[in-house]
Amino acid sequence: GIEVSFTVTNSAVAAADVGGIPEVMRPEHGVMFQSGSRTALVQAVSSMVKDREQLARMGQAGRKFVLESGWSWAAHAEKTLALYRTLL
Repeated sequence: GIEVSFTVTNSAVAAADVGGIPEVMRPEHGVMFQSGSRTALVQAVSSMVKDREQLARMGQAGRKFVLESGWSWAAHAEKTLALYRTLL
């Protein structure tokens, strides 16, 4: 998912509270906001950029979490291809 994609690149995440995101999103990786609320999105991003050191820590913590979980671009691509093959 998008949270994993951004996190593996050492970026903090502002993520909407939809789908499976609430199950994998951790406060130390970024900020979750209410889906469909522009105000909540603006508040989430604003809170993140106010503290650049915290922003960097969030990115580093997220990357560490994802890499320790065994996630990789190659594995992600293979799973996506396998799903596509089942749909063809």
